[in-house]
Amino acid sequence: MKTTIKIESIFGNLLFEHEAEYNTIKKTLEEAVKRGAYLCDANLCGANLGDANLRGANLGGANLFGANLGDANLCGANLGGANLFGAYLCGANLFCANLGDANLFGANLRGANLGDANLRGANLFGAYLCGANLCGASLGDDFGKLGSVQDILMVGAIGSRDGYTTIFHTDKGVFVMCGCFRGTLDEFAKEAEETHGDNKHARDYKALIEFVRIKFEL
Repeated sequence: MKTTIKIESIFGNLLFEHEAEYNTIKKTLEEAVKRGAYLCDANLCGANLGDANLRGANLGGANLFGANLGDANLCGANLGGANLFGAYLCGANLFCANLGDANLFGANLRGANLGDANLRGANLFGAYLCGANLCGASLGDDFGKLGSVQDILMVGAIGSRDGYTTIFHTDKGVFVMCGCFRGTLDEFAKEAEETHGDNKHARDYKALIEFVRIKFEL
């Protein structure tokens, strides 16, 4: 039995529809990408798109809140400004993808390929990046090009936010992402001291900084 599935925008207008045997949102979206459909602002909240071939898809501004994109091929895709809050992106191929200004709050990017991806302005607060490839990724003016990422260390819950602090060990040095802060390890040490003085949070951060220096032999 054939089923028609429609993809609508977050504003309610129809972007694409597809009829097929045993149709799914994944099949419909893959067909839309294959045909070069305009999918900006698509409403794909919670969609199961695991293993989908979405290479080069134009999903700028799309709502992918909580979507499953595990192992999906998003190489070269435009996800600029997309809402990927809590999305599952383990093992996804995001090589050269545009994620500028995307909301990746709490997204699971374990083992994802973000090589040469544009992450400028992206919200990575709480994103899980262990095992992710960020070689050549652009995280904005504070980071510039990360270069070759050798290790990623995530520590939490820590600090006044009880959040995660992410440390990138690259061939250009060690960079830290902690809440809104993005900068070098030395800059992070100064920021922690100026913000927290000598309270418990400052001591926690100092211990973390010392551990990083020992671990990466700085």
